[in-house]
Amino acid sequence: MMITLELKTSPEIKRLITAAFPTCIQQVNYPLHKGRPNPKHGLFYFVGRIPLACYDGDAQRSRYYATEQEAIDAAVAAGAERLQGVDCRWIKR
Repeated sequence: MMITLELKTSPEIKRLITAAFPTCIQQVNYPLHKGRPNPKHGLFYFVGRIPLACYDGDAQRSRYYATEQEAIDAAVAAGAERLQGVDCRWIKR
């Protein structure tokens, strides 16, 4: 059985819902994981639209970077069009 949902909303809401996600950088901010020191604490990774060059296919997640600048450089080199930093500032819009 297949259910089809039709959105009946304003054009502005439709644009927001269907807009492409930006590439966003986040920082791992939990020093403990499952009661043990977290080796990834302090590293940076991508959420949202992850550039293929920044994606770890074996782990099925973003690659980790030691600094925010390394993550920015990797995303720009991979062609990211809309990029936000850890503090939500627009780096590339």
